[in-house]
Amino acid sequence: MANKLPFYIDIHAHHLPATPSNDVLTVLNRLPLDPMPITSNSNVYYSVGWHPWWVNEQSPIDWDNFAFQLQQSNTILVGECGLDHLRGAPLTIQIPIFEQQIRLAQKYQKPIIVHCVRAWSELISLRRSTQNTIPMIIHGFVAKPTVLQMLLSANCHVSFGTALLRSNPVLHHSFRTMPANKLFLETDDSQIPIQEIYQAAAAIRKISVEELSNILHKNWNSLFCNSI
Repeated sequence: MANKLPFYIDIHAHHLPATPSNDVLTVLNRLPLDPMPITSNSNVYYSVGWHPWWVNEQSPIDWDNFAFQLQQSNTILVGECGLDHLRGAPLTIQIPIFEQQIRLAQKYQKPIIVHCVRAWSELISLRRSTQNTIPMIIHGFVAKPTVLQMLLSANCHVSFGTALLRSNPVLHHSFRTMPANKLFLETDDSQIPIQEIYQAAAAIRKISVEELSNILHKNWNSLFCNSI
């Protein structure tokens, strides 16, 4: 970005802030079937992708249209997409659709925002088999520390959300001890302001909100400074 980043970065949201603020940068999630966004708000970007809940063998995907949407300048992430072992079509259907989105992310050099539920080994396997070098951001992380270490070993970024607001010593420990350069924060589909998540996150890591903001600015720039 040419201009100074807003103080807060919400890497994955399904809603714009209830109270608009110039201090918040939002990456808004949408489905490829949604109308193409038209906005003059320079603090709003988009992710576009096929969520594993919404794919099935009866609904063919228009990959050409999807690729066209990925090429729009305000679309900066592919997703959310991924794998869900508990909901949606069988993994045998989910996997090739996710795999194609990984390939398109690689082609158009767009990082991927990933939804994954109990399919971690399949996710890591796909990352390796597709020889994917594009950053993956695992959104809404709430899994075990062993899973976190697996993701970090695969060079994934990890985004945390409203779960940080609840009492969860294991998750808080994971968040506090994970590498700062792999960290993001999000609101996902909640209406809780990103500012509250920053406050909780800073308290858990025992740093100031300003220090946390600087960390996330660096992480944003490492992913996007050459493409936005």
